[in-house]
Amino acid sequence: MLVSTKGVWPPFAFSESSAWGKCLESYLQRALDRSGSQHTLVKNRQILGDFFSTYHKAPDEIVQSEIEAFMRSPGRATGRIGRSPGPGLQNNRLSSLRSFYSYAAAYGITGQDGRIYPLLKTLAPTANMRALRTPRNYKALSTDEVQRLFAQIPRDEQGLRDFALYSSLLFTARRISEILNLRYGDITQTTLEDGSSITEFTFRGKGHKGVLDVQELPPQAWEAITHYLVKSGRREHMDPDSPIFVANIYQAHSRSKPRRRDPLKPLTPSAVWASMRRYARLAGLSKKVHPHVFRHTSARMRFKAGEGLQAIQHLLRHENIATTSRYIDGLIAQRDEGARLLSAAFGNL
Repeated sequence: MLVSTKGVWPPFAFSESSAWGKCLESYLQRALDRSGSQHTLVKNRQILGDFFSTYHKAPDEIVQSEIEAFMRSPGRATGRIGRSPGPGLQNNRLSSLRSFYSYAAAYGITGQDGRIYPLLKTLAPTANMRALRTPRNYKALSTDEVQRLFAQIPRDEQGLRDFALYSSLLFTARRISEILNLRYGDITQTTLEDGSSITEFTFRGKGHKGVLDVQELPPQAWEAITHYLVKSGRREHMDPDSPIFVANIYQAHSRSKPRRRDPLKPLTPSAVWASMRRYARLAGLSKKVHPHVFRHTSARMRFKAGEGLQAIQHLLRHENIATTSRYIDGLIAQRDEGARLLSAAFGNL
């Protein structure tokens, strides 16, 4: 069951076996299949679950004002309970609901006459709603900040995992979901035309396209991953479907007897966020640090080192080079040369 993590159908106005229940399950399965991301599934499941648990109506009885009220309702996730949602969270809520209603409008059910009809026969309540504008606040770490952050990572099993994960994020500039979804079989050795070999990894890109892509895994990242797998004792037991980054091997169960975790349970994005905040605090970093900051940092450092805009566009998998240009402009401080010319001309005012 995709809608509930506990195997119990939530308190919706429609049942699991109803047409709307089947449509919701089908939508979540489709979202998982297309994105390949458990994080995307969890996000959609939580938003839709919260919404239909709040408004005890069939989806085709919902009106726009109810969706607007839900978008503005206080946060419900851990760490955000009771807090007013920002534009990003409001847009996430709208995006999930809009996508579900779009799916329902194309979801076919069999009528009494044996013909196929769309489940949603009315105008979707999200039809006239638009996403809020969100400020683009690109942040990157300096070389010194990166070194200070990495210096806080211990060299125990969890630390080796985090070191390998952060190295992979920094050197590849990939998104957190793309790295956390890596399986051992996704990493291969490839021989180039000149006879040399490189390590590559296959990942599934962002968004509804969800296409498989291939990129080189830089030596520093691959060495860190290998070291982590060897020291954790997992290397010799890895098969193609084994996740690279897993949750802690042990968790506290009682004061005297720890309980072993599922060794195949992948590490979650929330756990990575938490560890990064802890290391950033220990490193004395004042700026807000999150996994995506490694993508920003990699792009900025590559550009400052002389890598061309088109190469960075390809690395980040931006469809439009204008997107990459805005991305870089938001990360690189620009000198106002015109102001310097004016200062030279009118410096004695």
